[in-house]
Amino acid sequence: MKSNIFKVQTIENLYRNVPAEQLKQFQAFRERYPYQIFNLRGISWRVIDTRAGSRVLLVPPGGTGVAEIGWQTLQHLAEKYRVITFDFPPIGRMQELMTGVIELLDRLGFERIDAMGGSGGTLFLQPFLWSYPDRIGKMVLATPIPLENTGGKTVAGMLPILSLIPTRWLRAMLMKSFERLGKGEEENRASALVMAQAREIVQYRLQRKNFIALFSLIADMGTRCHYDPDSVGRWTGKMLLIFGTQDPSTPPEVRAKMSSLYPQAKVVVFEGGSHTIAVTHQKEYFRAIDDFLSS
Repeated sequence: MKSNIFKVQTIENLYRNVPAEQLKQFQAFRERYPYQIFNLRGISWRVIDTRAGSRVLLVPPGGTGVAEIGWQTLQHLAEKYRVITFDFPPIGRMQELMTGVIELLDRLGFERIDAMGGSGGTLFLQPFLWSYPDRIGKMVLATPIPLENTGGKTVAGMLPILSLIPTRWLRAMLMKSFERLGKGEEENRASALVMAQAREIVQYRLQRKNFIALFSLIADMGTRCHYDPDSVGRWTGKMLLIFGTQDPSTPPEVRAKMSSLYPQAKVVVFEGGSHTIAVTHQKEYFRAIDDFLSS
């Protein structure tokens, strides 16, 4: 009992700098859009389906692999679209993960959808586009990087070691990457909730199998997923790339690389925006996405 009480108090402490109104809105989102469980190829998938809306928007999770960390974006998009999002199940191969998403879309009766991803979600959507260009209409990639920049080959070499080290070290490694991307954002009240959620997810919600799967996915991206110019060239859809000038993951050379990979894409760059532009530049960010998807 003591350990449970300590755990609850610790989680509460993670949210001590988050405005009360934000927490209230987040709880309201959870109540309005609860997770559903889908069994796909013998694996349980936690899925959020906002249901309303005739136009479907697929929104994969970011780097934590947990969908609701992006609840503010999901809530906004759900005002106009039927949003489908999910937590990454403990699957370490990108092709298996993509096959599961295709099966989910087929089961829900969606042949062609639009898609939007931020941060780690863009690492899923890029090979998804290369593999299934006929299933996607429009695509938004926010704070995206080329898959070759994920360090996948390095992680692949480390997998035998990662499978042996203590879980607390895996938690520390993943959290360190989020803190690097969110550096300087803790004092920004708009970003406080995102950072608190990331800590709760990494410290309390993800299990060892989830960490191993996430690292295995990164390794798989770097060794098995390759940019396909033919698929991109025959794709008839449209793309929007969104960047922030102060995002450490997308310096000018990375932004230039992404633009060269997707020459048909419209590019929007937010001056002074960091990796958390979805919350720090929220109005302008949502406006850019809405304008693109409605055009």
